[in-house]
Amino acid sequence: MKTLLKGAALFVAVACLVWIAVLWRWRATQHDMDVGDMVLYLAILPIVVFGLVLAARWAVRGALAKQEAKAAAASATAPATGAAAVQPAQAQRPDWSWHLLGAWTNTAGGSSVDELLEAIQAGKPRPRPDAALHDDEGLPVMTARIAELDANGVETALRRSAAALPSPLDGTPPAAAPDRAVRALASLSPLVDELAQSLLTWAGQWDEAAALAARTDGASPQGDAARMVRVLAAWPADWDDATCAGAQAWLAQRLCDPLADVLPLSRWSIRSQRMSGTELLSAAERTLDVLHREGRDDPVVLMACHSDLDAAGIRTLQTGQRLFHSERRPKVAMAGEGAAVLVVSAKDWPADAAIDAERVRFDSPAIVRRSESIEVAGRTSSDDVVRLVGHGLASAGIAGAKVAKLASDADQHTARATELFAVTLALLPGLDANEDLRLAGTVAGRLEAAAPLLTLAMAAAQARESGQPAVALSLADPHWRMAAVLRPASFKNEPQPA
Repeated sequence: MKTLLKGAALFVAVACLVWIAVLWRWRATQHDMDVGDMVLYLAILPIVVFGLVLAARWAVRGALAKQEAKAAAASATAPATGAAAVQPAQAQRPDWSWHLLGAWTNTAGGSSVDELLEAIQAGKPRPRPDAALHDDEGLPVMTARIAELDANGVETALRRSAAALPSPLDGTPPAAAPDRAVRALASLSPLVDELAQSLLTWAGQWDEAAALAARTDGASPQGDAARMVRVLAAWPADWDDATCAGAQAWLAQRLCDPLADVLPLSRWSIRSQRMSGTELLSAAERTLDVLHREGRDDPVVLMACHSDLDAAGIRTLQTGQRLFHSERRPKVAMAGEGAAVLVVSAKDWPADAAIDAERVRFDSPAIVRRSESIEVAGRTSSDDVVRLVGHGLASAGIAGAKVAKLASDADQHTARATELFAVTLALLPGLDANEDLRLAGTVAGRLEAAAPLLTLAMAAAQARESGQPAVALSLADPHWRMAAVLRPASFKNEPQPA
């Protein structure tokens, strides 16, 4: 609609200028006009001039886009320096890969990765006016709300968990968790249940394998070699300490209690804290590196959840100038909610484990920090993110032409889309914007720490479906960028010529 209005305004401006010039010329030369002159100069000429203006604009934009793409492609191979240095791509590459064992998501676009990808392809549901939340003008805000959440059940469970925690020294009862925290955990709750079902299956197979090894080698089936489940959970930055403690207690109870018979507490390690998605991936890499050096294949569970959807959350976004508004702030993401859970391992999963889908692996995600926020007004620079993806492709030893799909948490209406399409122009020109790109921001809104996990889950599904590598590119954070190249186990990369 805005494009049509801008085009109409431009046509009116061009027509007025043409009419003024023609009328001035006729008056200066005392031209005796007739009907033919009026049709030719006052009707046809403005249309011709308008067409020439549009053609000139397209030509200039095309030349600028090509120039920027060439500059970005050149910068992709240049060494990263300063605040934009790529991590860990510029460091020594680890001699192990991340093996993805499972991925679950829950967003406004669907309760699974497949549903989300289908919703993105169909173009719905998109963020829409929220009947329950309003801005400071009294207008409904645009949100991506999950239609069905068991918020009441999670709130009851949180109260029970909080009651079991040590009381504050001053004796004051703990405050109830804010509505947005309850909704965030409610979006995570079904994913925790799905994770528990998979762990139940795997744990039984682990014990069978350990018992077989004990009979064969005489080793104890329950010893230091028994696999542990290591959970890393990222809570939103605006949660207070009491909310985080209650969420940790809720998670431990929800995840561990159903598995107590097969996975006693001694085989669990659950760590949760406020952190971003890139901090969560960095913590996972450190954990996986230790496990790799110890020769262990313990599953590492990464989870994050987020919700903006209560009055206080909307007020915080508005105060921080991060609430979408079509006129005042059109370049920020829309309020949303959702959760994502990944299970990864540093070693190839043993043959006795049940894996529903084909395995997917990827090298350590490359991370870069923009020199300035993407939400700062002005010209958007895409050099950092193009360099980031270039490092990811080089680290994986995969040419851009081999990449079949791309998943991102970007949307179509902000400067993040400019970064995304600069990457495709410079490094992935073979991708079709309609068929090969999936942008979760168009249906899921803001997901904060869950966004990088979501992109990895989407890219993994795309890689399995296509049998070719897929790029996961996280652009949701105002500063931090993450990229990874995921490939299915069946993909055999051909060596690149030196």
